[in-house]
Amino acid sequence: MKKVILFNFNGTIVNTKLLAIDIFNEIAKKQGYKEISEEEVLHLSTLSIRDRCKTLNVPIYKMPLVGIAIKRRYQTYIPNLKPVLGISEVLKELKKQDYKLGFLTSNNQNKINEFLMNNTINSFDYNHYSFNPFSKSKDISSFLKNMDCQH
Repeated sequence: MKKVILFNFNGTIVNTKLLAIDIFNEIAKKQGYKEISEEEVLHLSTLSIRDRCKTLNVPIYKMPLVGIAIKRRYQTYIPNLKPVLGISEVLKELKKQDYKLGFLTSNNQNKINEFLMNNTINSFDYNHYSFNPFSKSKDISSFLKNMDCQH
């Protein structure tokens, strides 16, 4: 049986949270929403989307548009971001132990390829690109089915 480890790109290979917050704050200034301070990040991550919207004065119906705007803007930054500290070494060690490595992402494929080249990360055997950032469980199932892995 293949030994495969599948990573979520955002948050595991590269940390885009602070960038997303900076971009949200740019949008918040223009739209009159409450900006996110560093101290609030942890608390906000414990809230439901509805409660985050209330806290940040973002109408719930506008949240998908805000999310799309954030994602679209940060795509331009991805090639120049740095990987999560120590992830390159972890990936190399896993390869030495004969694991097949893959990642899931809803980011732009060309931008991810630039990031990987810029950071000389060439450890991945598989990748799965998805348009929908909320379809991770479907993407994992699809990946397992396509790679003939047990689940």
